[in-house]
Amino acid sequence: MMPLRALLPRLVACLLLALPAGCSSGGDDGGGRTGIPAWAEGMPVAEVSELPAEARTTRQLTDEGGPSPTSGTAPCPAT
Repeated sequence: MMPLRALLPRLVACLLLALPAGCSSGGDDGGGRTGIPAWAEGMPVAEVSELPAEARTTRQLTDEGGPSPTSGTAPCPAT
C-alpha cells in the first residue's frame, strides 16, 4: 500500500481534474439568457442601463474586484 504522502498529491490532482466536470455555467436553454439559476426564473429583470447611477457604479466596482462604496475604502457618491 502507498504511504499517505505519496497518495495525497495524486488524490489532489484527481480532485482538481474532476472539479470542472462538476461545475455548471448555467448554459443557454435557447431562451437567450445564460447563467440564470432555476430559482430566479420568471423574476423581474432590470437592464444595467435602467439602474440608478450609484448602482451602476457599484456594479462596475464589483466587476473590477472592488472596492465597494460601502466597504469604507471608497467614498460614497454624492447624492
